[in-house]
Amino acid sequence: MNIVLISSEFGESGGGLSFACTRFKSLLEEEFNHTVTVIDPNENCIKTAKGGYMPNLEFKISNEYRIKAHCILLQELNIDLVIGFGGGFNGYYSSLIARRLHIRFILLLRGSDINLAKWDNQEKHYIDYSVKTASRVVCLSQEMKENIDLLCPSQMDKIYVIPNTISSLLSEVRFPNLPDKVILGTGATHINEKKGVANLINMIVEFKKRTHIPICLEIIGAVDNDLKDYYDDMVKSFSISDSVHFLGYCNRKDYHNITKTWDFYIQGSVCEGFGNSVSEAIQMGKGILLTPTGYIAECLRGDYQLFVFKDWNPENMANTLSDLIDCPQKEEMYSKAYKSLLLSTNKNRVIALWDEIINNHQAELVNRNPGILTVVLHEVDGNIHDHITTPTEVFERFVLDLHLNGFGLCSMEKYINMSETYRRRWIVCTFDDGYASIMSNVSPILKKYGFTATVFVNTSMLGKNNSWNWKDSKVRDHLTEKDIMSLRNDGWEIGSHGNTHRNLLSLTERELEDEFSLSKKVLEKIVGTVNTYAYPYGDSSPYTRKICQRFYNFAFSLHEGGTELSVDGMHIKRYSIDEIYKILNI
Repeated sequence: MNIVLISSEFGESGGGLSFACTRFKSLLEEEFNHTVTVIDPNENCIKTAKGGYMPNLEFKISNEYRIKAHCILLQELNIDLVIGFGGGFNGYYSSLIARRLHIRFILLLRGSDINLAKWDNQEKHYIDYSVKTASRVVCLSQEMKENIDLLCPSQMDKIYVIPNTISSLLSEVRFPNLPDKVILGTGATHINEKKGVANLINMIVEFKKRTHIPICLEIIGAVDNDLKDYYDDMVKSFSISDSVHFLGYCNRKDYHNITKTWDFYIQGSVCEGFGNSVSEAIQMGKGILLTPTGYIAECLRGDYQLFVFKDWNPENMANTLSDLIDCPQKEEMYSKAYKSLLLSTNKNRVIALWDEIINNHQAELVNRNPGILTVVLHEVDGNIHDHITTPTEVFERFVLDLHLNGFGLCSMEKYINMSETYRRRWIVCTFDDGYASIMSNVSPILKKYGFTATVFVNTSMLGKNNSWNWKDSKVRDHLTEKDIMSLRNDGWEIGSHGNTHRNLLSLTERELEDEFSLSKKVLEKIVGTVNTYAYPYGDSSPYTRKICQRFYNFAFSLHEGGTELSVDGMHIKRYSIDEIYKILNI
C-alpha cells in the first residue's frame, strides 16, 4: 500500500511528535511493507509575499499553493491512504488532501492536540472537521477518547485507542537504600507549560517543607526567554536555586546519559497522550511518578497508585513523592508495574491493532452486512429536503463517505455479477421515477468514483413532466429516451417502474400484466434486456409479486421486504441515506 504520512514534525532528533512520527513510519515500512511518503503541511512550496490589505492573505495563498502541489505529487505516487499525524492543522490539512484525492483518511491524535482543543475555536474547527471526515481516528489514551466525545459526540464508534510501544526493560529498577539526595528529572525538546513546570517548582517548595532530604529537579529542553524569566523569578522568590536546574536543549545521546543519573522521571503535565520520555525512562529502569493523564498513568493508577499523583495540587504531589521515597518495596512494585504495562504496549500487540485498522479495513467492513443493502432515492437537486428531493450536497457527501470507508455504489445488474464476498462492500443504488436531474446532478458524481446505479422509469412519462403526481407541488421533468440511452452507455442499469405509476394493489390481473409487460417492452427496445422492477409507492402483495416474477428477475419495495435474495428477490427492502449511515456505522 502507498501511504502518505502528513506531519509538521519528523526526525529522531526532534521532540515527542517528531520522534513518534519517525517510529510510526518505521513500523509501517518494516512490519507491513508499506511504502510511506512523509510531507510537511507547512513546507514552503512557492515564495509568497507578505503584506497588503489582508494581514493573513499570505497564509491563505501559501496553503492553496501547497495543497495543490501536494495533490499533484500524491496523484503521481498513486497514494492509497492518507494518515494525518497529529490533530490541529496537521489533521485538517490531511483531511482536505484525502477529500480532494478521494482516498481513505486515518487521523492520529497525539495528546494536547485534542485535550486542549476545546479551549480554542480554530483548533475546535480543525478537530471537528478532521474527525468527521476520517474513516478511523486513533488516539493514545482513554482521556483523549473522552475529549473527542466532548467535541464530536456522534463520532465515537470510529475511535480507537492504540498506545506506542514499550518493548522491554533495558535494566532492572534500582534505588539507593538511604538516599543522601533525590534527583528528579523531566524533559522534552522544547519545554513549556504543557509540561507543568511551574507546578513542579511549587511541588519542590512543598517537599522541602516536609523533609530534610536534599532534592534536585533537573529540566531538559529549550525554554522560550519569557518563560525562562518567569521560572527563574519563581525559583529566586522561593529561594530554591540550588534545587531547580534548567539544563537547556540536549541531543538524544546526552539526554539519555543525563536521564541515567535521575532517581525518578517526573511528569507534571496537565494533558498527555503517551509520553515518549516516560517510556524511555521506564526502559532504562528508572522510577516514574506521573500526573493522572495519558495512557501510562491510566494503566498504572489502578493497582499502582503510588506512582500516579491523585491530582495536580503541589502539596498532595509532595506528599506522594515523600511516601514513594520512603516505600521499602518500591523496586519490587515498579518491576511488577512495568511487567504489567509491557503486556499492553508490547510490539506484537500494537502491530496487531494497527493491522486491524489499516490492512484489514476492508475485511472488517465486509463482515458488517451479510445481505443485499440498497439505498432508495428519487430526485437529487438543490439544497432543500422534501419527500422526494435529496439536496445535491447531501448526496455528494454520502457518496464520498461511502468511498472513504471502503464501500461503493452500483446497479443491481452489477451487484448480481459479483462474488458473494465482494458484494458486501457494495450498496445497490436505486432511483425511482426517473427524473431528468439524474443526468446533471447524479451521474457526474457517481462517475467521479466509478460508481453506477439503477434507475426505475415510467415508460409513459419519458420526456414529460410529473403532472401525473397531483401530490407534488414542484414541477419535475422526466428522463428522455436519449437520457436513458446515455446512462446505459455509462454502465447504469435501466429498470422498470411500470408504465403509468399506478398503485398495483388497485389493479386487475390483466392491468397488472399490462403494467409489467408494456413497460418492459418499451425499455428493451431502447436499452436492451430489463430484469429489474420497482413497485410504485413501494406497494405489493404476494399476488402482485407472483405476477411480477413472470416478467422480472428482481423487484424492489420501499420500506417493506427483506434482504436475503434467495427468498426476498421479488420483495427487496430499501433504505434511506440516514438508515444506510446507521447500518454501516459511519
